[in-house]
Amino acid sequence: MFQRFIISHGLRAAATQVVAVLFGALLLVAGLSSAASAREVVVGLYENEPKIFTGSDGRAAGIFPEILREIAAREGWQLRYERCEWSVCLGLLDAGEIDLMPDVAFSSERLERFSFHDVVALHSWSQVFKPTDSGIESILDLDGKRIAMLAGSVQEVALRAMLAGFDVEFELVPADSFDETFALVARGDADAAVANHLFGVRRAPQYALVTAPVVFQPSGLFFATTRGRNLDLLAGIDRQLQPLKADQSSQYFRILERWAAPAPEFVVPTMLRKLMFTLLAIGVVLGVVVIVLRSQVRARTRERERLAIEVMESEQRYRDLAESIYDVIWTLDPETLRFTYVSPSVERLRGYTPEEVMNMPLEATLAPGQLGRVQEVIARSMAEYIAGERSTSDAVMLEVEQPRRDGSMVWTEVVGNIARNPITGRLEVRGVTRDITERRSNEARIQQLAHYDQLTGLPNRVLLRDRFAQLQALAQRHGQQFALLFLDLDHFKNINDTLGHDAGDQLLVVIARRLETALRAGDTVCRLGGDEYIMLLGECDADGAAAVVRKLIELVSEPCTVGAHELVTTPSIGIAMYPDDGEDLETLLRKADVAMYRVKHENRGDFRFYTSEMQAHTERALLLASALRHAVAGGQLHLHYQPQFDVSTRQVTGAEALVRWSHPSLGVLSPAEFIPVAESTGLINELGAWVLREAARELRRWQDEGVAPPMLAVNLSAVQFRRPDLPECIRRELDEAGIQPERLELELTEAVAMDDPEKALHMMRQLAASGVRIAIDDFGTGYSSLSYLKRFTAHRLKIDQSFVRDIGEDEDDRAIVRAIIRLAQSLGMHTVAEGVETEEQLAFLKAEGCDEAQGYLLARPMPADDMRAFLAANRALIVR
Repeated sequence: MFQRFIISHGLRAAATQVVAVLFGALLLVAGLSSAASAREVVVGLYENEPKIFTGSDGRAAGIFPEILREIAAREGWQLRYERCEWSVCLGLLDAGEIDLMPDVAFSSERLERFSFHDVVALHSWSQVFKPTDSGIESILDLDGKRIAMLAGSVQEVALRAMLAGFDVEFELVPADSFDETFALVARGDADAAVANHLFGVRRAPQYALVTAPVVFQPSGLFFATTRGRNLDLLAGIDRQLQPLKADQSSQYFRILERWAAPAPEFVVPTMLRKLMFTLLAIGVVLGVVVIVLRSQVRARTRERERLAIEVMESEQRYRDLAESIYDVIWTLDPETLRFTYVSPSVERLRGYTPEEVMNMPLEATLAPGQLGRVQEVIARSMAEYIAGERSTSDAVMLEVEQPRRDGSMVWTEVVGNIARNPITGRLEVRGVTRDITERRSNEARIQQLAHYDQLTGLPNRVLLRDRFAQLQALAQRHGQQFALLFLDLDHFKNINDTLGHDAGDQLLVVIARRLETALRAGDTVCRLGGDEYIMLLGECDADGAAAVVRKLIELVSEPCTVGAHELVTTPSIGIAMYPDDGEDLETLLRKADVAMYRVKHENRGDFRFYTSEMQAHTERALLLASALRHAVAGGQLHLHYQPQFDVSTRQVTGAEALVRWSHPSLGVLSPAEFIPVAESTGLINELGAWVLREAARELRRWQDEGVAPPMLAVNLSAVQFRRPDLPECIRRELDEAGIQPERLELELTEAVAMDDPEKALHMMRQLAASGVRIAIDDFGTGYSSLSYLKRFTAHRLKIDQSFVRDIGEDEDDRAIVRAIIRLAQSLGMHTVAEGVETEEQLAFLKAEGCDEAQGYLLARPMPADDMRAFLAANRALIVR
């Protein structure tokens, strides 16, 4: 029934149009003189249905032509369309051969070539369209695909910019029209196509294409003209678009509604079509008459048009000048206290139009309570001017607060003077109003920065000292205790490295708010920097501090949503008590810091009170640092070597050099104790150089005796790995020992490799280029990014012994070991299992495809002489 109604309605409409054409033809000649004087506007026409295209009648159709037709009717323009391909249309517009080009997305590059009006004509976005079986389900699936899109459009730049952050590249297949982009995909010459959503939704089904879940480039669409020309056309478009878009019932919204879905088909009857062709012929004849008459009146109107353009350009120059100045220029009648002129920039400042401000009483333009002060200044200035005590060059300056349309306030600086209007002879106040909100905010911000952390808004170290002094005075007066808490977030650096500093900053702000809610009103929480927070708990003994800290740990450890990620972080907290642990801020901070680091080493996500034993531990670290400076020269360091074996054949494939320290009075010291001391004191570079030199010399001795394994591994610390001259140092030691680079393997832990992945990648490439092999040690215990791991030039992954130890009983450990082996195989790396102590462990590793192993089951670490004897005894088992 609905279709019959449309067809019937269409026939009646068509008949009505016929009558209208006949009637119009009879009246056309009578209106030739007025039509001839109408401005002709040449408009570019290309195919982008439904926004703009050539209709079945050969005329321009679509959203933009109908909007422009409505504007032209109101402005008195006569439109003539020039058909062209999209890129050709832009060239014609650039050359000034057409006046307007519809459906142009604004961009900074196009602004250099064209001029645009202000009011957005239509909002749009770009969409990727695909065949149903293409497998394109996300932006990652576009990698390596052939994507067809309109030549000369801004879509390619926008799509590449969006995909750049995902390391996705595609091949561009240019087309002259959107229909051609879809046809390329339908023929198999492209994998997907890009079009605006209006065109795509309407035409994609004809090519058996569907939308892909990739949307980008939301943009406003405009009419564009040759840069610096036809400014009257742009002004007219803005003049008509603004009221049309403000009225929901206007023709603008009816046009959008009409083109939101495909129009029903209508077949014109043969008889009616013949009649319409006849009328069209009549129209052509009449058009010739119009052209003749137009040429006769063109000369008479040319001078009038030139004068109108000059007036318009003059008005435009003044308007551009007034609108380009951010400050507000105004004049005020001192008797009525009403503004007689306000420049357009007032809308940027206060949200009101100039007309609205001029209709307001002066009181409405000021913050409450300020009218009296302003009236007093105006009255005094007027009296002094009339009395000859003030001239026009004498200005008065006030700082006043003014209300904005949204209810907020803006601080302004008002500079005004008294002058006489040369036309009316009346006195008026002339002035300039400037936004000083930023200046006042900066003054307040300077005060804020002096006492508060910029990121979290918490008190900083300066304000902490002030709060500590107040709390200390109160505690001394009443004989009370209070607690100082030192909180550090666990593994916060991993979040920064993996998700970026913006995500890390967001997490720091969330933690700050949680700490504030957990403390009492009289307590203080401040941020020293990084992920370190300090808290002062007044009137608090050790039991009370412990109760508060347990609550803090529970609160901080709750999941936190940052962007699309749910993060869980735990705090390590050290506690120092006043006055037992110290009576000044620096002492308490240092001791709480010591307690916090003890938590880091023993059990993250917990808390400790400062104890004298911790002080002893700190003192031992200082003792070791002093003794370590003499260890190398004193011959206290030596190397042990642990062989590495092929899991399947038990042949010797290499050995790992392990440093040992035998101190005359301290005894044998574990590397786990003195290596961190060496790193923190900077001695690790000297120690590492000695280890490398000694290992290279020992390997050379083994080679000379014919018992050397294929490879010798040496551990690198984080400090060594960050040295820019590391490749040169290694090359020098190898050259001096006469060792080929491929016989040396450098082991660095997963945490060291991920400390700064980009720098690590650069360093690994330099080392690999010199021929040295790379191994990732303790794999699985750190926080790796697989996107970096696959780019590392590493040869082997070493499975940490913590996973190997329980593979006989723990299914989770078995799963982890199995996954590491599979990962290494997929990346073309070998795997070495550490800490193998049982035949059961070795059998599991062999069954899962692990390449090599080391551990007490196969051979313990041994001094150099013992290692030489071991190799000589097992010469036949050494891989050649």
